Amino acid sequence: MTQRSMIIIGAGIGGLATGVYAQRHGSSTQILEAHTAPGGVCTAWQRTDYTFEGCIHHLAGATIGISTAAINARKLVESLR
Repeated sequence: MTQRSMIIIGAGIGGLATGVYAQRHGSSTQILEAHTAPGGVCTAWQRTDYTFEGCIHHLAGATIGISTAAINARKLVESLR
C-alpha cells in the first residue's frame, strides 16, 4: 500500500490538527508556516514586560450559561438594527 503524503499550508490550530489527524490515519505530512512560531491566532508574544495573548479574544463577553456563539449571534442581530 502506498503511503499518502500532503503539504499543509499554515501551522494554526486547523493546520496542526489536520496534520495530526492525517498522520494518525497513515499519511505523511509537512506543515509550512510563514511565521516564526506555530499557532496562528492562538499565540502569545512579549513586548517589554508585557505578554499579549492573541487567542483570548474569543472569550470576550462570555458569561456562565451563554455560549460564545449565542453572544456573537446577538451582536450580529443588534448591529443590523
